[in-house]
Amino acid sequence: MAFDAPLFAVLDSDQLARLTARSSLSTVDTGQIVAHRGTPATKLIVVETGALTAIRETADGQRLRLGEFPAPCAIDKAAVLDAGGHTATWIAAVRSQLRLIPAVELFAIIDDVPAVRQHVLRVLAGQVRDHQDDLAQASF
Repeated sequence: MAFDAPLFAVLDSDQLARLTARSSLSTVDTGQIVAHRGTPATKLIVVETGALTAIRETADGQRLRLGEFPAPCAIDKAAVLDAGGHTATWIAAVRSQLRLIPAVELFAIIDDVPAVRQHVLRVLAGQVRDHQDDLAQASF
């Protein structure tokens, strides 16, 4: 169930029912591309079962594997939040069930549920901190 992902842990039954009604399910097979890097991120992708792998291609065509993201998790929140393109190409590592939540619904729960807003801010702040550490290590 998508709502096992930490982002949704604090939602009550009415809020969960609303998200269920306004989202869609998709099953993808191993190796299937779920989202291409740079394409508009109009829906939050929540991995209910299975796992997705994030990759980026270098200028010379090499594939860099950024990691595997097993269920339950919501991926690429930053891309949805800034209305930008996906930050990686997302590929099913195994057969997976995904819940696709429209961006407008993600914004509604962030606006309406302080604990969700705090979770999102905490996760994004942690990612910024990690990137700063990575930059510092790469520089020295």
